[in-house]
Amino acid sequence: MPGCAVLERLNREAGRMGRKKMKKPSKARGRRNHGASAITFWKAIIHLVAFIMISTAVTVCATEIVPCPRDITNNNGIDPCDSRSIAWHPAAPGHRIAGAALVIHGLNLKPSKMQTIMTFLTRQGIACLNLSLRGHGDNYDSQDSLSVEKARLSSFADVSYTRWEEESFHAYLLLRRYSNFHNVPSFFVGYSLGALIGCNLVTRKDNVSFDKMILFAPALAPTVLGKTVKLLFFLHHLIVPTLAPEDYRNNWGVPLTAYRALYEGIDLFNSRANHRLNVPTILFLDEHDEFINWKEIDSIITRRKLDRWIIQKVMKDRDKSVTSLHHLVIDEDSVGKNCWRRMETIMKDHIGMMRVGTSNDS
Repeated sequence: MPGCAVLERLNREAGRMGRKKMKKPSKARGRRNHGASAITFWKAIIHLVAFIMISTAVTVCATEIVPCPRDITNNNGIDPCDSRSIAWHPAAPGHRIAGAALVIHGLNLKPSKMQTIMTFLTRQGIACLNLSLRGHGDNYDSQDSLSVEKARLSSFADVSYTRWEEESFHAYLLLRRYSNFHNVPSFFVGYSLGALIGCNLVTRKDNVSFDKMILFAPALAPTVLGKTVKLLFFLHHLIVPTLAPEDYRNNWGVPLTAYRALYEGIDLFNSRANHRLNVPTILFLDEHDEFINWKEIDSIITRRKLDRWIIQKVMKDRDKSVTSLHHLVIDEDSVGKNCWRRMETIMKDHIGMMRVGTSNDS
């Protein structure tokens, strides 16, 4: 359903609810339906509380895409970029190509907000393929009758987990061709939803593997608050407003179809996680993350025998300029300068032993 149609339908439904509430029942009818009214009242209160809690959700995605650099699309057999969903970032000039990384953003995060991470990686000689999932950045179907924002939201409301995973698999194939061509390791870097998709790719696709992974607040085990959105799943076309910082959010709200896709991915992870995930991996987690249960992730690591996974606890700087949302841990603005420097050191040590490769003429 197009984004504007979704909003119109919600408005009509809200109008009908309002008119029903304005009807004044007779005393006899009121007494007859007193018990049912009380149940309806408390049910409405529960839904309202759930809606308010979810409205504060920290979800993130992308706005713009960097064009494909010549060194990737010319003279090396690599397919041209899909300009709507794929953006290549070559290793920084003067650095040897030490690897290639598939980078996937989080739910409703601007893909361009992964730039700080990619800038760090390219300075280590790692080329990055930044994927914009359907409904994020420029990966949407334009419509003459809709603005860019409404058209993107309309595409966001029409997503499925299968589509997101297939987009990611296509991006992986491009990454693998690049890493094979240059004979360098392949890495995976994901935030929240993106981290979940990367893990599922490894367990669900026999021909997918990464040498190392870096996961930021991976959406593998939601908190009670994170699960609250499931209470709204019966409202099929609802778009839940988000209070994520405007600089980070991709759309003003998140359709419940996107949340359903997220939880489908979580269920798949719980049913399919296996030893193939046990590659050197660091997980950046804030103990106070509103939506990710770090203790449960620690338990998953133990149960699944992922002894090469290491949790790195994020302690944000105590600075008023740093966002108070603990789920957001992807750059200096979200964690603070000192915290980000510590995270960069950890990442550099993590990937350092593989810094070998071919010269970069870009």
